[in-house]
Amino acid sequence: MYSRRKQVGVLACEHWDNQYPKFNTPERKAALAKFAEQIAPECAVPAAGFNKDGIAKHIQDFFNEQRRYKKRKLVGYFFPVTKLTNRFCV
Repeated sequence: MYSRRKQVGVLACEHWDNQYPKFNTPERKAALAKFAEQIAPECAVPAAGFNKDGIAKHIQDFFNEQRRYKKRKLVGYFFPVTKLTNRFCV
């Protein structure tokens, strides 16, 4: 299952030229549905519910995660590392 999901992400990045689009317009949603239908024969796992609707949802989630990661990376967000101490240890 992981390899199929990975394959979907790679194919989507190639299809949209690493642009990470948002699918919030009817035209974009239609393009996403069409692309998911095109790659469904080679990437779908019907037994796990990963059909064309699952593929479309995965592409949306994948691009959301990529945009979020890119935003944090470009803006310079970082997570401070705090030292955890256990007060009860002697």
